Amino acid sequence: MSNTTKIERIYTVPLSRAWIGPKQRRAKRAVTILKEFTSKHMKTDKVNIQKDVNEALWKKGIGSPPRRIKVKMIKDEEGVVEVFLIDHEFSKEIETTKEPETTKEPETTKEPETTKEPETTKEPETTKEPDATEEK
Repeated sequence: MSNTTKIERIYTVPLSRAWIGPKQRRAKRAVTILKEFTSKHMKTDKVNIQKDVNEALWKKGIGSPPRRIKVKMIKDEEGVVEVFLIDHEFSKEIETTKEPETTKEPETTKEPETTKEPETTKEPETTKEPDATEEK
């Protein structure tokens, strides 16, 4: 048997304590609660939260994080814990929202610009007609 041991666990982390504090700090507090929960249950202080977990916590903004989150924690032989998101629906949602931005095609249906000459205002030319009374 090898000496390398990986501990892998799945948890549903309750984040309802984050809702006790002020609205402007709820998502930040949810991240702190997740780190505390991870260090308590995996018995280490070295915690790395993956990007998709962070995005799930901040999805609705700073004022309304989720009440609970389902995560997978993997502890390697060095004592570093990686926290991954289990909720596949959120992962797919992130992928679908990012794809249209990268595959955006430039618009090629521009109409050619026509150059108009500026119209000058010309005064109507008046021709002087000889008066009938001026005939000699």
